[in-house]
Amino acid sequence: DHVRAEAATNDKLWSFRKHFATQYACSILAAHALQVPAASPDRLLISVRQGDVTLACATSSIGCDPSLSHMPGFVPFRMTRMLTTIISPIGLEGGFSAAIAAAAMALSNPTRQLKHHLYVLLREHLHAQAPPKPAASTPQQQSEHNKQIVQRATQFAGQVLERVSSLSPATSMARAAEGAKGEELPPPLNFKVIELIRAAADTHQQIQMPPLWHPWA
Repeated sequence: DHVRAEAATNDKLWSFRKHFATQYACSILAAHALQVPAASPDRLLISVRQGDVTLACATSSIGCDPSLSHMPGFVPFRMTRMLTTIISPIGLEGGFSAAIAAAAMALSNPTRQLKHHLYVLLREHLHAQAPPKPAASTPQQQSEHNKQIVQRATQFAGQVLERVSSLSPATSMARAAEGAKGEELPPPLNFKVIELIRAAADTHQQIQMPPLWHPWA
């Protein structure tokens, strides 16, 4: 109701929904790939005028808790009934899911060299998480520590790229081509995106959300 009140016309309301769906989809893709825990409502900043979305204080959990994404009831992002109403059911199945797939396809393009950028980002992230080096550490110990950071950053960069690629329609097309050889009915090109949205909208998983999200349900 607040969004409708701010939108003077139906055209502006449609523009807001379209922009919000695209912005939220891109932030969700980044959060899913980098394993950013779902933010509480006070950290999900939404511009009512334009539909811009900002995840305040978003921090990747890579290197902190590798079992986070495998926890029972883990919700990769929030898709409550209120957010579904804002985007609209048509926008959820249309522009929202298409934006996630399109962004994943663009980022996983080999010419983007995403893995190299991820390596630099995650290397600095792991350096910031690492405990302070003892003053009496030898050069050899420091060298071993740096090697471990490099190995972990390379490993995590590959995992992030794999999560992004799994949502890309290009990956689904390749799998569909393999399935066609076996005469099996191929899944939709965006079936991974659909699974992600279903996991976020599942009521049984949303019950386990923090109490701050309950008014948004």
